Amino acid sequence: MSTLFIQHHIESDYAYCVKNGYKIVTDGIEGIAGFWDNGIRYFKIASPTGKQFEFCQIL
Repeated sequence: MSTLFIQHHIESDYAYCVKNGYKIVTDGIEGIAGFWDNGIRYFKIASPTGKQFEFCQIL
């Protein structure tokens, strides 16, 4: 799995992936409060070969 850290609003990246037919393999944008100081928000997509890519926003 590859992780892409982003510093802007994750909603626009999620909307782009949904609009363009990427396979979302998480339950939408998810969050983990215990990561970093204020938590993270993330979602994952699958490539045509099945490799997963994670988009992650540090809060």
